[in-house]
Amino acid sequence: MSKDNGLSFWGHIGTGFAAGLFSGSLVGFSEALYLAIFGPDLKEFFVFPYGVGVYGICFMFLGIGLGFCGWLLCRFSSRDFSRAASFATYGAILFSVLGIFIAQFRIVRDLRGEQPIPMTGKLLLLISLVVIFLLYRLIFKALSRRGVLKWVPSFPGGVVWVVGLVVLLYIISSAISGPSYTIGPLPSPEAQEALKDRPNIILIMIDTQRVDRLSCYGYEKNRTPHIDSLALEGVLFKRAFAQSSWTRPSIATLITSLYATSHRAIRKPDRLPGVVTTIAEVLNSHGYYTGGFANNANVTPSFNFDQGYSEYHYLAPNFFFFASESGSFLTLYNQLRLVRERFLSQRKYVKYYYQDAEVVTEEAKKFIDRHASKKFFLFLHYMEPHDPYFVHPYDGEGYARVSRPNPPAELAPRYSDVYDGEVSYLDEWIGNLVSYLKKRGLYRNCLIVFTSDHGEEFYEHSGWWHGTTLYEEQLHVPLIVKLPESRFAGEVRDEFARLLDVAPTILTLTGFPRPEEMQGRNLFSDRETPQFVFAEEDHEGNILQSVRTEEWKLILANEGNPRGVEPIELYNLAEDPEEARNLVEENPEVVNLLRGFIEQTILFAEGKAVEAEQIEIDEATRERLRALGYVE
Repeated sequence: MSKDNGLSFWGHIGTGFAAGLFSGSLVGFSEALYLAIFGPDLKEFFVFPYGVGVYGICFMFLGIGLGFCGWLLCRFSSRDFSRAASFATYGAILFSVLGIFIAQFRIVRDLRGEQPIPMTGKLLLLISLVVIFLLYRLIFKALSRRGVLKWVPSFPGGVVWVVGLVVLLYIISSAISGPSYTIGPLPSPEAQEALKDRPNIILIMIDTQRVDRLSCYGYEKNRTPHIDSLALEGVLFKRAFAQSSWTRPSIATLITSLYATSHRAIRKPDRLPGVVTTIAEVLNSHGYYTGGFANNANVTPSFNFDQGYSEYHYLAPNFFFFASESGSFLTLYNQLRLVRERFLSQRKYVKYYYQDAEVVTEEAKKFIDRHASKKFFLFLHYMEPHDPYFVHPYDGEGYARVSRPNPPAELAPRYSDVYDGEVSYLDEWIGNLVSYLKKRGLYRNCLIVFTSDHGEEFYEHSGWWHGTTLYEEQLHVPLIVKLPESRFAGEVRDEFARLLDVAPTILTLTGFPRPEEMQGRNLFSDRETPQFVFAEEDHEGNILQSVRTEEWKLILANEGNPRGVEPIELYNLAEDPEEARNLVEENPEVVNLLRGFIEQTILFAEGKAVEAEQIEIDEATRERLRALGYVE
């Protein structure tokens, strides 16, 4: 076999193979360590062996490509590339380039709120890349020449190194892994005894449920008989609104009765601060056994949404490429998943995105079986009709944001129809849950709240999905409250209601004082209803505030926002409920009035704000978030 300046063709290929394996393993271990120290509250640590393995394997192929390029360079030049120099150079290229790529991603998303890095920042990253490259090459070239790493550049040596490290890390991570759910404070028997005359409480949160797709709210194209029955036995609020249009800040508001500006869990890296008080904490302190089933990566224990629960389960979907939840936080995992979903996957299966309504309902029934003798508060998170929208019965047909983030407008009718099918499927399992409660004799004295965190857009404003606008299709949500003994059954109320009001309402109805910091109201009190409804957003570079009154709606947006929302939009909802005609130029006095409401609310919320807590999530449950449409 011919030689080329010290290394044969296979010598270059083998050295590139080993350099890629080694540098990739180093990057994977570094990112896993970063996540363990600064990232989410990991419940298991498979991220270490998985990071080492998946990065090592992927970099290995890139290293082979670099080895081939190196062989070509040696063939047409007189330079002498030794094995040590080749190993150090190939590894330095991979480590520096991809390391800076990860760093840039983190800076944009976590530090700059997904705003672009300015030119000076880009220059600093470029300089950092060069410095990292030179240091890596210098260190590993010296180590290789001195024989310290002589076994790494060889074909068997590289494999043995990675396999050995993966096995070691797997043993360590398995030993320190936690359970699949979190266990929190348990009420005392004495506290439980004091609740004998109080109702059980079930808070049903439907992800991405538009209010206008339920027949109890007047939808005629599709029927939802079981949810309709719940409305007939409860109180239906016609005009209920979310305070944000994506999951994490909206559910945080639901369970704390705080605006997003106050609870601070508004951006992707933000977790629910431990200093806020959740409804689960209040009820648990009064003796309720509190249970929760989260079905979206945005409200897992990683983001502290298990706060106050006796038991809190994340119903995680299946993971690709043999990953676990912690492994799915890695940047590379998400990139591989994105490639699979957009270019390789022809069929969609629900288990890879979330656990469907059947699973949630069956888990709820098991919980009720275990704790039927107790007084309990149960939070149930259903993911239907969040995308992917699946055809039922399941046949592999589904429409996912991750696969097609910007579909053509002509697909809106098809997507909308499949979305309706998801709502019908959900309705069946809500009916199944209610029937089970009745069978167990628990329904009559149960307080049930049915609502949603936000709506969904089907190109009404030239866009899709949710989280980037504050139009009515995003904020108008269902709210049904079934009281014990079905008091006020069949009532329909027309006053403004907010997700902000849900926690105070539940606490008051169960006879407990609400914490002073809660900003909502009891929906069944005689207290004056709010004059306006405020909402806010800071998501994917879109910073928005809105306020609506009986007649008007004002939306403010940051200049140059990615979604393309105008900086100021004003709509007369009485005459233009679809928010199609911007009247900002014709009504400056209305704009000033409503802008004052926004400023008033922001000042109020900031005055009661807690300190934000952020986590570095590097794909912050990144695989989950992209799969569910929260990450581009």
